[in-house]
Amino acid sequence: MRSTEFAPIVLAVALVAAVIAVSATAQAAEPQVPNQPTEGMTAKIFAVRHVDVRHVASVLEVFGGAARPQTDLRVIAWGGPADRLAAVEAAVAALDVAAQPARNLVLTAWLVDLSGGEGAGAALPAPVRTAIERLGEDGSARDARLLDRAVLRVRDDSRGAEVKGQLSGTAWSAGSYTLRVRHVEIVPSGPTQAVRLDGLALQFEVVPAAAPGSNDPRPVTSGSLATDADLPLGATAAVGATALTASGHALALVLRAAPAD
Repeated sequence: MRSTEFAPIVLAVALVAAVIAVSATAQAAEPQVPNQPTEGMTAKIFAVRHVDVRHVASVLEVFGGAARPQTDLRVIAWGGPADRLAAVEAAVAALDVAAQPARNLVLTAWLVDLSGGEGAGAALPAPVRTAIERLGEDGSARDARLLDRAVLRVRDDSRGAEVKGQLSGTAWSAGSYTLRVRHVEIVPSGPTQAVRLDGLALQFEVVPAAAPGSNDPRPVTSGSLATDADLPLGATAAVGATALTASGHALALVLRAAPAD
């Protein structure tokens, strides 16, 4: 093929290139008109300081329009009906609130022998005695005796608190316990607040005391109490009781949850 045969092709390519260049130059020379909101519509950018912008944006969808979160800048670009802007502004203000600092709590536990009798342990504090009377288990508050008192310091919405201790009393020669709570949280309870204890578990074992003059080994008695409970904040309440079947005694757990500060 001779070089003259390429001439039409080369000319066509050059012409297309020239048209493209002229078009680009013309577009660049034209003044750019910014996008204007459609009549009755508006747009606004909201700064979000305390919470996840994606969560706020998902809530704003109920107002119509479009909410586009930008996580790096922590802003939300919202566009929609102008008459809903005030509601969107109020929603963002209500949602973008700093979290309250976790409150410290003191969880006090009393382990009570419901049928201890005189000399079997310390006398009960008055609030504990009242809680035992309300429990309505076998034995009476008159016969009940305090075996041990334990204190756990926990935070609201915390997990994995545990305390260990020894059980004292004349009904057995040795005793120990472990008290655990899986999750602690302050929750609304009518006009007041309560402390929710999830996965509350008491495990214990005792060695009954030998009869006078007897050296026979005594079997180890173990038991457990597991429950979930809501305690009025600052109140003292019995959450349950379990029998020590081999010894004829029953063990009750009384709790009080109060603010530490």
